[in-house]
Amino acid sequence: MKRRDDPQVAPWIEKMNEDLEAIEALQAKAPHLHAVICFHTQQAAEKALKAALVASGKRALPTHNLLEILDRLIAQGGPDLEMVAGDCALLFRYAVLTRYPLRRGPNAEDETAAIAACRRIVAAVDGLLADR
Repeated sequence: MKRRDDPQVAPWIEKMNEDLEAIEALQAKAPHLHAVICFHTQQAAEKALKAALVASGKRALPTHNLLEILDRLIAQGGPDLEMVAGDCALLFRYAVLTRYPLRRGPNAEDETAAIAACRRIVAAVDGLLADR
């Protein structure tokens, strides 16, 4: 597995960190923007999983489907992150839908769940790359 500072992995970690910073900034300055915050939770998780994919020697998939990325990691002998499959399923809905008008967008409770799911995915990837 490649190191987190590898030239192919580091950009994914940087972009993930930008999304995590956006979440914090939005919570501090615009906490009512639940859909935007949920979108960034999905984006941070996507970039974390793509970092793991690249770190394990695979090409990053051009998809927002977190379960597809996770399945590719597991199926091709990459790190076992199956414990975050439920979190990936939860966040997947925020990849596209939050960018368009909906009858009912995410609320504060949805946001809390999305942030927790994002943190678990990021922590799982961080654990894989911790000693690398």
